Amino acid sequence: MNVFTLNARAGIVAVVVGILLLFFGGPMDQGPLFVAAIFSFLVLSTIVTSIGVAYKKKIRVYELVRGVSNVLSNSAGPLLFAFTYWIGHIYASEQLAGLSMIGFMASVAAITADKFGSEIGVLGKAPVMIFTFKKVKKGVSGGVSLLGLVSGLVAAVIISAWSAVLVPTIYGLGFQVGVLGLMGIISLGGFAGTVVDSMVGYFETKGMGTKATTNVFCGVVGGLVGFLLLALVG
Repeated sequence: MNVFTLNARAGIVAVVVGILLLFFGGPMDQGPLFVAAIFSFLVLSTIVTSIGVAYKKKIRVYELVRGVSNVLSNSAGPLLFAFTYWIGHIYASEQLAGLSMIGFMASVAAITADKFGSEIGVLGKAPVMIFTFKKVKKGVSGGVSLLGLVSGLVAAVIISAWSAVLVPTIYGLGFQVGVLGLMGIISLGGFAGTVVDSMVGYFETKGMGTKATTNVFCGVVGGLVGFLLLALVG
C-alpha cells in the first residue's frame, strides 16, 4: 500500500519522523506545527507528482513511489533544526529556539521547492546544467530551467504562509519580524536550498554523491539560510 507516494516501509519511517518532530518541538509547543508543516510537504509533493503523468512517463522521468532513502534524506534538514529548537528550549535559549524554528520552516520550504522544481520543471523546455549552461536531458541532476526555478520559488512562498502562525511566538522570543519579513526569509531559504540542490546535483553526475546527498544538502542549506537571515534582521 502506498500513501502520499511513499511505499509501506517509507510510510513507517515517515511516521517515526513525525513522532520525532513532535518530541523535539514539544507536544504542547511547536511540535504540532512541525508535524503539520512536514505534512504540507507530503500533500504538495503528491499533488505535483500527479501533474503531467502521461508526459513524464513518455520521457521516462515519472516516479510515483518513494522509498526509505527519500524520506530520510528529505527529512534530514527539518529534523536537524527541530533538534536545535529542542536544545534551545531545554537550555532556555530563546534566540536559538526562535532561529531554529525559522530554520525548520525554511528547510521544509527548500525540500518542497525542490520537489516542485523537479516535478513541474520537466514539463517545460530542456534544462541546462547549472554550471556549464549546456543543455541536458530532463530529469538529470544539476539541470535547471526557468519553469523549474519559478515553480520552486512558488513552492517556497506557499510554505512561507505558515509565517502567519509563527509571528506571535517569534515576537514572544524577542524577534521583531512581521509576517512579510518571515515570509521573505523562509522563501529565500527555500529557494536557496533548491538552487544548492542543483549545484550538488552537478557533482552527482560526476560520480560524487547520490540523489540522497543532494536532498540532504537542499534541506540543511535552506534551513541554514533561513536561520542566518533571521539572525541578521531579527
